[in-house]
Parts: sequence; structure tokens; C-alpha cells
Amino acid sequence: MSERELESVNLLAVLKVKNVMAFDKEGVKWSYDLRSNRVKDNLWTRLAANTFYNPMVQAQLIWTKVDRYTMAELRETLKECVNKDDDLLTQFMEPAELKSEIDKAQNFQDLCSALKKAEVDPVDYGEQKE
Repeated sequence: MSERELESVNLLAVLKVKNVMAFDKEGVKWSYDLRSNRVKDNLWTRLAANTFYNPMVQAQLIWTKVDRYTMAELRETLKECVNKDDDLLTQFMEPAELKSEIDKAQNFQDLCSALKKAEVDPVDYGEQKE
């Protein structure tokens, strides 16, 4: 998802997207939040957004530089995501295989390649090559 796509999100996203960690290719760890002047965070708003009223609202993405990260930290974070996965990352690749690819990665680009490999349906990939 691009930063531009996060400028118009549903109400529930504004309430829930807080302190999300992101890692860039330059070795910097960031935190981001979604904020909107039109959203009041209270019990009624949360109840409505989770049940029957979840409109699209304009939001602002707030980035905060946290620190530098190591490749070991990024690898561990990705493997934790695989462990918590609900068949999104591991739809076309077994968890152990994906974690092995993550462990082999020497740099950020290698990690991106491993994740790209995991998201490609082998059947679709074979058809694309023909």
C-alpha cells in the first residue's frame, strides 16, 4: 500500500493504526500513525466503527524516525510476522521455507526478493513464463 492510499482510509484504520514499525532500505526504523482531525477516539466511535458505521475519512500519515536497525533485527521481525501469519505470507510457501529464505538474506534487497517469492503463486508464475 502506498502512502497516498493511506490518505483516505476507513474510520477503523484511523483508530487502530498506531505505532506501526517500518524498516527502510537505508537501515532506518520508523514508526507511523494515522491521524484525522475528523475522528474523535472515544467509546461510541470505536463501537460504531467496529459494528455498523465505518466511513472513509481523510487521514494524515505521521512518520517518526526511531533508530537504526540491524539485519538480524529485521530478520527476526520478519520471522515473527511469519509465525503470526494467517495464510497471507505463507499462502504459496511453507513457513519453514520462507523463514529459511529470510535467514539466507544478506541485505534489504535479498529480504525483499524472499518476500516477493512468497507472494507469487507457482501456477501463475509458470503461466507467466510461457
